[in-house]
Amino acid sequence: MSGELVTPANPVKIAIIGVGNRSRKNYALFYKQLKPWVDAVTICDLVHQHTDQLNKE
Repeated sequence: MSGELVTPANPVKIAIIGVGNRSRKNYALFYKQLKPWVDAVTICDLVHQHTDQLNKE
């Protein structure tokens, strides 16, 4: 192995459940880095403003 990360032909589809403060402040950075590997197809939270905020980012 060469140690290089392989980008899949089709990213894994995921749902993000619970996008409160921790998700929007900390995990959002990881979502951007993981974009070639995962595709967030739905975002769910009890507070509608949280989903709107993460969706914008």
